[in-house]
Amino acid sequence: KLVSEEDTVKKLPTVRFLPNSPFYPLITFKELILSLGFEKPHENINLTFAGKRLAEAYKIQEMASNKSISPIIQKYLRSLDIAIDKFIKDGNYSETFQFLKETLARHQSALTIIYDKAKKEDKEGIGEALQFLREKITEVNAGSIYDFQENQNLDKDNRQVYRYTVPQEGQYEILMMNSSAATIYQNGLKQLNLQ
Repeated sequence: KLVSEEDTVKKLPTVRFLPNSPFYPLITFKELILSLGFEKPHENINLTFAGKRLAEAYKIQEMASNKSISPIIQKYLRSLDIAIDKFIKDGNYSETFQFLKETLARHQSALTIIYDKAKKEDKEGIGEALQFLREKITEVNAGSIYDFQENQNLDKDNRQVYRYTVPQEGQYEILMMNSSAATIYQNGLKQLNLQ
């Protein structure tokens, strides 16, 4: 599934005030109060806060500010860690899992965009944040274990791909919409390039 930079940013939570605003401390105080309140098991306000931190980092980059985004990325990591811990504690609710999976994929795409535009002094921290995010995605089984492979002239940065591990030996069938099955690859998948 192709994901453009514009689509990725549009789907992040909306932010009205950036860290350089005099109102920003009030916003973070309000978020603190909200995070201390009761949440139903399927709600996860810290995941929203994590997305807001990514939106703030992106907007600061777009303003061509000399301000480092590393503190914002650190706040993102704290919110993400709390959100994932809550998801694990609540259990894998089927109605929230798909939302979590899509949100984390969007975060990974946004962080990659932010990393590509980052100043030299911010790149290391953002790279570590990407690695942390990948570990959390793997921890909750919400995505690919493997990195994208660069081949067949596919653009790595503007796509979203889910990978599944398939045994190479054996016989495979495709189930058609009309419920009929077609046998394929009777000799295994060793010689087949799936990407």
